[in-house]
Amino acid sequence: MTALAFEAVKGTSGLWLGLLLNIVPALVAGLLVFAIAARWLSQRGWFLPGWSAHGRRASPLYALMLLVLVIVARGWRSPDFWMVAQIPLWTGLAAFGGLVCDAFLSRHRSTPVHMLPNER
Repeated sequence: MTALAFEAVKGTSGLWLGLLLNIVPALVAGLLVFAIAARWLSQRGWFLPGWSAHGRRASPLYALMLLVLVIVARGWRSPDFWMVAQIPLWTGLAAFGGLVCDAFLSRHRSTPVHMLPNER
C-alpha cells in the first residue's frame, strides 16, 4: 500500500510528503490492529480498565518503543542506517499507535458512567 502511495506522488517535491507517507500508514496500522485486539479481548472480559491494567497489558509495547529508540539513536549519524531505517521506524510507530489506542481505551473504560459526556 505504501509503495503505491509513493508511486502516486513520485516527482512531487517536498520533504513533508515523504515523512507523511512514512509516518501515517504505520500509525494507522498500529491503531487499527490494537483496536481490533482490544475489542476481541473486551468480548472475552480480558480487557481490564485502568492505568495499572494498561501498564501490564502494554508493557511489551513500551519495551519495543524503547528498543526502537535505542536503535535509532545509535544509528542516527550513519548514512548506511537510513537505507534500513524504515523497518525500526515503522515498527516503533505501530507500537506507538497501539499505546495510544490502549491508553485511550483504558481511560475511556475507567470513566464512571455518570461522568460520560452524553450523560450531562
